[in-house]
Amino acid sequence: SAPPGDDRTLVLASGDTFAVFDRRGDFEPGPGSRHGLYVDGTRFLARFGLRIAGRLPLLLGSGVRPGAEGFFVHETNPDVRGGSGAPLERDLVHLVRRVTLRDACCSIELALQSYADREIRLPLELALAADFADVFEVRGSRRARRGEALPTLVDAQQVQVGCLGLAGIERTTRVQLPAA
Repeated sequence: SAPPGDDRTLVLASGDTFAVFDRRGDFEPGPGSRHGLYVDGTRFLARFGLRIAGRLPLLLGSGVRPGAEGFFVHETNPDVRGGSGAPLERDLVHLVRRVTLRDACCSIELALQSYADREIRLPLELALAADFADVFEVRGSRRARRGEALPTLVDAQQVQVGCLGLAGIERTTRVQLPAA
């Protein structure tokens, strides 16, 4: 199983955009969490969580890339039991995340390498959430009113969520996935 979490963070900044990740490269919600992707003082993405077959990957290490243009995370699979395939023992799949932040865009590249002696199928799951909270709300201030959520759009290559703010400004978060 995965070791308990800690409060160490990885922070990236580019112009008016910054992101606060846990050391696994996730944004995890929770009381007092300041994780997320922020643009011009608004949190556009409050949750980004990666799971392997419903479980946290096992962290091997993470750190800032040379030039501070991004960071990397090395992980491996936990024990995976059940499902339609044979059980998969831990440490047979190496997962590398490369994260960069530029021009109000956060790119997360995932690379997997299998060391299993057979073909395997390993489900990767992403949990996403956007709250469009301003930095003062994230720090604990309460608002009497909030903007209105726009319809969520989902297809095979993207998820898009949005909010129409009280000042009539539309904000949108789009998570794009490569074509299969």
